[in-house]
Amino acid sequence: MKLVQVYKNGKMEDVEIKATNKTLINKLERIAKIRGGCSMKELYAWKYDNKVIISYGWIEGEDSNINAHNLVTDGYSKYLDTNSSDIKLYGDIFICCMEGKKYRDFDILKYGEFYTNNNLYDDYCTDSSDYEDEEAIEEPKYINNLKKKETKKSNNVEKLKRDNSDYI
Repeated sequence: MKLVQVYKNGKMEDVEIKATNKTLINKLERIAKIRGGCSMKELYAWKYDNKVIISYGWIEGEDSNINAHNLVTDGYSKYLDTNSSDIKLYGDIFICCMEGKKYRDFDILKYGEFYTNNNLYDDYCTDSSDYEDEEAIEEPKYINNLKKKETKKSNNVEKLKRDNSDYI
């Protein structure tokens, strides 16, 4: 299976290994270039399409080994309470993919798509405190009139064609 190895400087590499559920963590620990100060664990998981994206790594270690990569927000963890995008991780991080009970190939390109789609709105400020002191703005009369008018429904609605293209 292919998976993504994220080095402590944030650089990523596609890695191919042969592993089962029982041997995965041992194999990941062996190929890690930098390790944390405790045993490697499954950190977080995210549902994505019909798959589960899983991260493995270390939550303890030396400050010089803090991984620069921030995981996707709101991951599920069996034992961690910290949001997945806020936690400090140490050493290399590994990202893999499961579909059902089988591991599937997951490379940097797929991880980038998953990362972008799940962190899409993190860059936008959602703090409304900037607007609390502003006076309420009254809507112009023509907007109120538009709201009151009934809209006519068209019977000539064309069906959208389904896109069956295979994009990757």
